[in-house]
Amino acid sequence: MEPGKIILLMIVLLVSGITDLLRKKVYNIVTFPGIIMGLLLGLYYNGPYGLLDSGLGFILASFIFLALYIWAGFGAGDVKLMMAVGSIVGMKLIFDFILYSAIMGGVMAVIVMIRNRVFLPSMKNVLRFFLFLIPKMRLVPEPLTPGDSFTVPYAYAISMGSLLCLWVSHIQIK
Repeated sequence: MEPGKIILLMIVLLVSGITDLLRKKVYNIVTFPGIIMGLLLGLYYNGPYGLLDSGLGFILASFIFLALYIWAGFGAGDVKLMMAVGSIVGMKLIFDFILYSAIMGGVMAVIVMIRNRVFLPSMKNVLRFFLFLIPKMRLVPEPLTPGDSFTVPYAYAISMGSLLCLWVSHIQIK
């Protein structure tokens, strides 16, 4: 990945991760310029093909995270952050960044569940959910009480997962 894209990506991820962690918010003033700059840098570095690659990264991230926004309760800021990441890294790398972000989100969720002492009841409900999917088992998950639910600052997970992916794939000294 080109140096300008790496710098832009690191700025967008660090600012968004910190604001999500501290204020539970991802600001448009960071994500929208990140999207536009990602597209422009794609054009600058690789011409029309680079713009197409950045545009397709943006579109793929948009579709995947809009679906998660609609069905899984992700925040709009998470969607916009991943759209910015997609426009910066392009179509070839967006799936790697999404995978690393998902892994980091899972690790963070486990940590939050352990800290809130709801890990075992939550895992029991996950097992009951999958057993519910098997015909003739029909073990319905138990409803959560308001004290059992929690949120994970997912933009922070996106930021940490993406920075890890960037380090593993591009910056790591070989």
